[in-house]
Amino acid sequence: MPMLVKDRVYSRYLRPFSLVEILKLRCGYEKSFKLTDGHLLCNRYLLGIDKADLDDDKLSFICDQLEMPAQFRLQLSDHLADANLVLLGFEQGVEDCTYKIYLEYWDKVRSSRQPCDDKPETLFLGYKWSAFDNRRAALTCYRYFPALTVAGMIKRISSLNASDDHSATFDVAGQIVAHSAQRASSPAFRFLEATEADSPRKSFDINLYAAGLNLQDIYPGLKNLCDDYSVSIEELDRLFGRVGSCTLGHLSGGLDRKGKVFFSVYYEASTEASADQ
Repeated sequence: MPMLVKDRVYSRYLRPFSLVEILKLRCGYEKSFKLTDGHLLCNRYLLGIDKADLDDDKLSFICDQLEMPAQFRLQLSDHLADANLVLLGFEQGVEDCTYKIYLEYWDKVRSSRQPCDDKPETLFLGYKWSAFDNRRAALTCYRYFPALTVAGMIKRISSLNASDDHSATFDVAGQIVAHSAQRASSPAFRFLEATEADSPRKSFDINLYAAGLNLQDIYPGLKNLCDDYSVSIEELDRLFGRVGSCTLGHLSGGLDRKGKVFFSVYYEASTEASADQ
C-alpha cells in the first residue's frame, strides 16, 4: 500500500479515538482480527460507550465527524431510545475502510423476555459505511437466540454452511464453542445471527467471554484455518506474539455481504481506549 494511502487509512483509524478523547467519554475497548480469502486483517476495533453518557449534542458531533450517511442519521435517532450501549467501530478491509455505529438493546431484551421464551429478538443494529465514501453503506441486524443449548448453538453454526468450500470455518467455530463450554462453569454464551437486506450476508456471532479463555487457547483451531484462507502460519504467529495472552471475546463467521466466507475473532484489548494500531 503506498505511503499516502497508509496515511489516509491511519487518519481514519484514529478518528473515533480522538472523538472519545475530545468528548471525555469513558469506553471499553475491544479489538478483532478477521480471516478472509488471502488476508489476515487486524486493524479493527470497537469502543463501547454507555448511552447515558451520550447526549444529543455529543452523538450528533460523532455522527458529523464520522460522516455518517444522512439516511442512517434519521434511523439512528428513531432507534436510539431503547438502546443501552453505543459502540463506535473501525475496520480496515482489503479494498476499503469502514466506520460502524452499533446500538445494543440488551436491557430491553432481558426485561421483555419471558421464561422459556426462545423467540429470536433484535439485540444489535449495526450502521456501517465506507470511511472514504459514505454512499457505500449497509445496515446489519443481529438477532439474539435465547435459551439455546451449546449443542443448539453448534447446530445453528453448522446450518450456515451452504457449501463445502469453507466447511473448516464452521467446524472450527463449533470446536471452539464446545471447548469454551467445557471451561465455563456456567456457560452464558449469547448466540446471534446477522443478516442484511438485499445482501447474501448470513453469519453467526457468539459471545464467549464467560469461558475465560485466552486467544492462545484457540490457536490450534485458527492454525488449521490458515490453509483454508491461504494465510501463512507465520503471519498468524506474529499476531499471536502480540495478542495471544488477551481474553477471548467472541467469534463471528459465515457469509459477508459479498457472499464470501469469513472468520473473525474479537478480544479484550484493555480497559482503556488507546490508538495502538
